[in-house]
Amino acid sequence: MFATEDIPSGTELGMSHFYWGEQLQRTPLGAFYNHSEDPNIEKRRTDSRYLLYTIKDISKGEEITCEYTFYD
Repeated sequence: MFATEDIPSGTELGMSHFYWGEQLQRTPLGAFYNHSEDPNIEKRRTDSRYLLYTIKDISKGEEITCEYTFYD
């Protein structure tokens, strides 16, 4: 997934995952970012949902990446 415009640090991008009962579900947004050891977004849990937030300024055309934490 790549940014289509400049995105400032601290921007909420949307929901990536949520719990339905005890089962973790992935949203379409959660399916398209890639893993990085130097990510520019992070997941933050709120209740039963995980939201994606930018942790760095992201430039137009830059890949959006997160450190995977749900999978080994």
